[in-house]
Amino acid sequence: MISLSRMTLRQLQHVNNFTISNEHGSIMFVNDTDLTDVDFVKTVTINPKVAEVYEDTDPSVIKPPVGQKLNKPAVITLKNIMAQSKKTHDEKIQIFKA
Repeated sequence: MISLSRMTLRQLQHVNNFTISNEHGSIMFVNDTDLTDVDFVKTVTINPKVAEVYEDTDPSVIKPPVGQKLNKPAVITLKNIMAQSKKTHDEKIQIFKA
């Protein structure tokens, strides 16, 4: 795997299945992704139980059109998420129906 800092402009425009990760999880952007001029610090957040790209509440972050840069299909994996039992899930549904 080649470091982003060592890629040519052409290579950065076509990064296949680019993945960004930390101890809380990962986001893999499907197929070719243009990573030119992407500020990962401002654009991507992976925290416990949440992954976010282009946070809507930060006006300094400009979201590109759908399908461009990181505004595209991705596979998100979050670590340390515990599945709820079906009984717990059904009990919550009953509360909402009441």
